[in-house]
Amino acid sequence: MPRSIPSNKQVCRPGVGLSASGRTEAELHGLVPVGNPVREHMHAKSKVNGAGVGALHRPDHMCWLRNLIDENKRSPIHVTHRFAEAVATHVLLNLLAVPGQAVTLLMAIAGGFGGGKTVTTRECLRRLDVHVVEVSAAVFSSRFEGEPAERLDGFYLKAARHQRENGQPAAVLVHDLEMVIGEIDPGANATTNRQHMAGALMALADNPTCIRGEDCARASVFLTCNQLDTLYAGITEPHRTRAFTWEPNREERREIVRHILRDQLSPELTERMLALRPGWSFARYRAIAAAVEQQRLINNIGNRPVTAVLQQALCNPKSLRHAKPSLADDEQLLATAIAHVEASDQAIRTNHVGGN
Repeated sequence: MPRSIPSNKQVCRPGVGLSASGRTEAELHGLVPVGNPVREHMHAKSKVNGAGVGALHRPDHMCWLRNLIDENKRSPIHVTHRFAEAVATHVLLNLLAVPGQAVTLLMAIAGGFGGGKTVTTRECLRRLDVHVVEVSAAVFSSRFEGEPAERLDGFYLKAARHQRENGQPAAVLVHDLEMVIGEIDPGANATTNRQHMAGALMALADNPTCIRGEDCARASVFLTCNQLDTLYAGITEPHRTRAFTWEPNREERREIVRHILRDQLSPELTERMLALRPGWSFARYRAIAAAVEQQRLINNIGNRPVTAVLQQALCNPKSLRHAKPSLADDEQLLATAIAHVEASDQAIRTNHVGGN
């Protein structure tokens, strides 16, 4: 038996009047737990329109997301304001949804390979103090008919139970969704399990508070994919899915890349890197950061015996790091790192095209 929710006095404080249905603060008790930035920074005069899309008053818009964005200084992952707004608004709208109100349950975040969709969504939810039930495409692989759909419902119920029992917002994060139900080859026939999965997602979106006969809390659902048009059209209907295409603009790309390389390269060299390879994915810039760090470590080791270096790394790893090198050293490291990453890309392409 699920344990009951602790009293509001212990877990929850009154919510704020954000619903278009005019719910009072007393009616919103128990919906949003203490310490949740989604509630803490939302202005009382914010509105929700009939389509379920947040319409926040611009004068207060920056304020309620400020704490989320400020965490960029302490986190290895940079979250842009636009991304944070989309995720936080979706969580909030689902927390405050009432029966009969048109609020979409699913949020599909689409974008190119290596764009950081999943990692940024996960980081946003962490900063919002949302409990995440994360699911990869591999989990839905099964030779038994109907089992993947049952697993999807199970993950959702897990999140919903956590939200109800612990007074903490919860969400399901499914990444690489097109690997599960996407139509990669238009000429191929959909498998039975793929059809079951599509049906389960649509049923979940249509009735998120009753799953397989069990009444449950409403938890947010986030789906990441590379192309929305590969998904079954019924899933991406506006009343079921809120689509968010993650294509960073020039300034957002600059912010993110500078953040990725902030511990490896000077701002000047980072700008040069952006000019040299403007179309690279963020995954490649992360590879550059790793390659620079690796080359610095190798340079610092010099000609010492490897056994002595391994012992030093075990006992005192900080001693292997040295002061920040000169700009000339950084330039050489950057050139070496770019060559390393591009050689790796070339090897992958060659093996892919050439087979064995």
